[in-house]
Amino acid sequence: MAEYRGKGLAQKLFNALIKESNEEYKKHGFTLRKLYTLTHADNKRAQAFYEKMGLRHEATLKSHYYKDKDEFVYSDFFE
Repeated sequence: MAEYRGKGLAQKLFNALIKESNEEYKKHGFTLRKLYTLTHADNKRAQAFYEKMGLRHEATLKSHYYKDKDEFVYSDFFE
């Protein structure tokens, strides 16, 4: 998938996810307040992407899925 890197596709997909999520919530009379995602603590590429998209490292889940393998929680509030 290296041929797709650096072309802004992930940013476009991420922004589309936010837009569609907001629209779906509004259909039901709600407002999207918070988006969060998990990533492996050693996945620096994903962490850089989430930070670029405005998410912040909120928490570390110790040995969440695998023993001695931490997960990072990244999130953003929409207000």
